[in-house]
Order: sequence, then structure tokens, then C-alpha cells
Amino acid sequence: MNRDEDVLIVFPEGSFGASSVDSPLDAALRQIAVAATLNPEEEWAEKYGVDFENEAFLMHTYCWCEKDGCRWCSEDACGCPNPPAEHYLDGARVESWLEASEAILRRYRGRKAKQHRQALRAERNRRLVTVIPERRHACEPRGFMADRERGDKDSLSQRAPNFWHKATGLRVWWYKYIGRDTEVSMPTDDALLAAVLTSCMESLRLTATREVTPCA
Repeated sequence: MNRDEDVLIVFPEGSFGASSVDSPLDAALRQIAVAATLNPEEEWAEKYGVDFENEAFLMHTYCWCEKDGCRWCSEDACGCPNPPAEHYLDGARVESWLEASEAILRRYRGRKAKQHRQALRAERNRRLVTVIPERRHACEPRGFMADRERGDKDSLSQRAPNFWHKATGLRVWWYKYIGRDTEVSMPTDDALLAAVLTSCMESLRLTATREVTPCA
């Protein structure tokens, strides 16, 4: 027998642009995006932001073009080399993680592997530590790129921010649209946001033409 059922569809906050739970940072970004857009209805700048750059700031919508040269999609688009990982055994640096792991493993040889596997793993995790130094970006423009990991092993690291205020160095990343999974490069108190918003709005007043920020 068929029954009519009510279906409740829940949309995340920000799915339709400005939201009652917007943070001051979200509200400032939306205001800047709307002021910078040339086509508010087509771009839906209030939600997604815009592709724009002038002397004061850069804004770029979330990108998933996955092109090799895209600064937002490619891990190596900027060309800055990754520093080698550093390994430490009992606090002392070692050249080879494998050799250090073998040194720990020797204590367990001759024992039944299944019985001692968990103990081996716990001891190795405690004594053998791998540190990946932060990449120092020397690429242009200085201060733009960053080693920012999303934490999802199946997705690429997004180095280029979706918003960059050049004078203060504030960088903001979001996922798909403004306000979703937001990450920032520094604390954003009221004074900083007021300075950023004033700077961006004044720069837009003085900007004669719009420059679109390309992916590559």
C-alpha cells in the first residue's frame, strides 16, 4: 500500500548565501564579493565569491578544474620543492626510517607475530617519529601560497587561498562556498576585519577595471 510521507530536506547553513549564523568573517567576505562582482545574478557572488584581483586583495572561487598548472588544484603548481621528511628515533635524528624501524623490530623477532603486533606498533609509534617540515614558498607573489592540508588523503592540498588580503597577509580558504569549512591564516578579530573590509571596499572604489584571477 502506498503512503504519502513527508520528506525533510536539510541544507547546510550558507547553501543559499548569507545566513543568520554567518561569522563576522563570512559577512565581510560576502560584502567584498558582492561589491567586486560584475554580474551578481550569474556569479552568485554572495555565496561563491568571485574571481577578482587588484592591488589590495585577491578572491577566487573554489576550484576543482584539477589542471596541473592550477594554483588551487595542483600540489606542485608553484614549483617550490617539498622539503625532505625528517625521522627521529628516541629524539635523535636518523637518516633512514626503515633502518630505525628494523632496529625496533629486532626485539620482536622469534616471537609470534600476531601476539606482539600491537605492542610493536605502539612502541614504534612512540619511539620513531616522522616530521615533515613546512615548505618555505619563495614563489611569486610572495605571501600568497601556503602548505595548507585539508586532512583528506583522497583530495589534493589546496595551497592558494580563496581570499588573500595583501597588506595584512590574511588568507582564507573555504570549501565550495563562503562559510563552509573555513580556515584562516591568522586570528580574525573585529579590528582586523574592519581594516580588511575598509581596505578592500576603498580599493574597489578606486579600481577602474576588473582583473580576473586565472586558475593557472
